[in-house]
Amino acid sequence: MTRTAIIGMLALAASMLSFGMSPALAQAAHDPFPPSYNAAMTALCRSDAQDRSCTIGDREWSYWFSFDTEVTGKKTYTAIAIGRPRGGAGDLLGPTAKMPIAQVTYELRGDAWTLIGRQVDLGAVYVNNTGNPSMSDDDGDAAYLEQPLPGGGVLVGYPTVTMVGGGVNLHGHALFRSDPAKPGMWSFGGEIVDASDNWNDCDQETAPERCYRSWGKLALTGKTVAGWPELQSTQTGTLPGSDGKARRAKPADGSLWRFNAASRAYETDSPQ
Repeated sequence: MTRTAIIGMLALAASMLSFGMSPALAQAAHDPFPPSYNAAMTALCRSDAQDRSCTIGDREWSYWFSFDTEVTGKKTYTAIAIGRPRGGAGDLLGPTAKMPIAQVTYELRGDAWTLIGRQVDLGAVYVNNTGNPSMSDDDGDAAYLEQPLPGGGVLVGYPTVTMVGGGVNLHGHALFRSDPAKPGMWSFGGEIVDASDNWNDCDQETAPERCYRSWGKLALTGKTVAGWPELQSTQTGTLPGSDGKARRAKPADGSLWRFNAASRAYETDSPQ
């Protein structure tokens, strides 16, 4: 290697570090982009997708969110979709109804993303009061969870927020666990609620003391039930106090979540 080449490499490494990026992460940045939303939906329905949606029989599937993982050196990309009856009848469902979910998973092999898993009716999520499923918490305050598990799997907790009326939003996580024996296949652990806010209704100008907003973070306790890890959620930020005014969140405001094998979902004994 020439002296000029060495100097060039050192300059590039210094440039990456100055922006908080390690050479290893910079190399990862050269990975090809994952499949487009339409491509993922086409793979799910095995028919052409438009506007992030496709159909299987009498049901329309729409892209919801996606996430990527890296376990034992293997990189995967998973797109989650929600289903509703064709023609928009799903918008008439009540807030206690559920919508089915599906997924397609790709693995990065060489310089190409290869489809390795497809599941329809993987589980179901509650519909909120607007007739739509809960949406990802795009403000970036809720913590995305990606936790490797003993045996080679991974637990993913994707941040969600659901409008429940009265100006209140419930923040939580949708939980997925990969199956190391079946690459590209996932189990759904349901949705949990671990934070909230009333910012859609409170008056931040005249009564800011009554506005609250908390954020939830998940951690594993080391215990498992049916392969699902027990989770401890903690809250930061503010919560409604007994006097109607916001108060700081405390450790006691957290919740312990355990997987219920009978209902196939996470549950807690803590008051919500």
